[in-house]
Amino acid sequence: MRRPPGYWNDWKNLELTLLPICQKLNRFPSATELSSMGLSSVVKYALPNFGGYGTVATRLGFKTYDESINRHPPDFWTKEKTIEEYIKFIKQYDFKYFPSHREITTKGRDDLKNAIYKFFGFREFKKIIKEKGIILEPTRSNSNKWNETNIITELKSIITHLGYFPSIKDFETLNRHDLRGAIDKFGGAKKFISLLNSQSKAEYRNIKPSGHWMKWENVEPTLKNICKTIGRFPSKTDFIGLGHKDLYHGLKYHGNLKDLANKLGYEYKTHNQFITLDGDYVLSIYEILFDNFLFLNKISHKVNGVVDDKSGKTFRYDFLIQNKEDFYIEIWGLSNSNTNKSKNYDIKRATKEVFYKSKNLNLLSIEPDLFNGDFYRIYENLKAFCKASGIKKENFYESENYIDLFIAKAYSYETLQNELAPFIKRFDGYMPTASFLTSHGAGRLVSRVRQFGGFKKVKSKLGLLSNPKTIRYIKK
Repeated sequence: MRRPPGYWNDWKNLELTLLPICQKLNRFPSATELSSMGLSSVVKYALPNFGGYGTVATRLGFKTYDESINRHPPDFWTKEKTIEEYIKFIKQYDFKYFPSHREITTKGRDDLKNAIYKFFGFREFKKIIKEKGIILEPTRSNSNKWNETNIITELKSIITHLGYFPSIKDFETLNRHDLRGAIDKFGGAKKFISLLNSQSKAEYRNIKPSGHWMKWENVEPTLKNICKTIGRFPSKTDFIGLGHKDLYHGLKYHGNLKDLANKLGYEYKTHNQFITLDGDYVLSIYEILFDNFLFLNKISHKVNGVVDDKSGKTFRYDFLIQNKEDFYIEIWGLSNSNTNKSKNYDIKRATKEVFYKSKNLNLLSIEPDLFNGDFYRIYENLKAFCKASGIKKENFYESENYIDLFIAKAYSYETLQNELAPFIKRFDGYMPTASFLTSHGAGRLVSRVRQFGGFKKVKSKLGLLSNPKTIRYIKK
């Protein structure tokens, strides 16, 4: 929610915002936590107005995040303090060797690691520690030599976490150069992907093998399915938003978008729109869901019209609901980043909000986080929004298949079922569990199932049964 100018100059506003968060956490929130809550403006503007992070925390009577985990503040560190804290650290955890960067981080001491980098660098620091009479081994002794069994054990843990076989970049991020080297030594990644019945990162993300989209027989069914789902030929933005960026780039082998649209019997428009359940044309998935919600609940509405055609301005509303009073509704996009695109969007949003205010129009803003959660939660969020704003108070539509209608033209159970089909087959025809999907490199499907209401609801919707046994084998 955008606050009016000068809002964060008032201590009461800051106190009312932060106090409930502090009470819930039993400490002052970190800057990262505030930003994740949509309160980056507090970090940027409010805290500096009242003396900074530590001063505000003290004034509210709470410890900072660093204080709550006994982490020292940045101004604590000197060369002498860094050496002193490092010696305490290795004694505390009984290290017989120089702990790696990852091990220091794992123990929650990024502050110590950063101080070493700042004042010495790790190579120079090791020399200084030796000069202090602290004798440590260069690295952890590795009495357990790598073998196939050890490699598989290590990989299973990582695959369960990632949902796929780690890429070279993943090994680097995890600081597991040792494991990557062992894999190369014992047969390579392809061998272990096969042994673990896993899939590569590209396969997990549904990125097809090289040359896949050069064949029209691969392109046509996928393209037809997308057109069927959204009711028209997709634009570049649609391809990317629906997770088919690789398909979009592969279309260059088969002609331009206009020719391909004509080939499949569609008209290609430069500014494509989505078609909703009641035939309205809107510009995003969020707008489809909101339009479908209004239609199902018999709330008369208009879409994408000019706000005030007498003003000479071309501002268009997302939705207009003319009830006892006029409600202009805007579904805002994400910002909160430093890209030029995001900054331009923020400027356009602010300009539009000022225009609504100058015309004394009743603007209702819908933020992207209202669409978080599964479809059932989103529907409840929209009900709450309508109740709070006075659009509709009761008698909301909730038939047996109301969610099917709510998500129509945006998502479909048919597409989900097709994605699950190979895993249902491998799970003896039963509804696969989250752990089964994850262990078979389909972690993305776990999120998809949850989006549709969870495993129990999807199982019921698709007419599947739960496996009466706990399957602990991989079906060949």
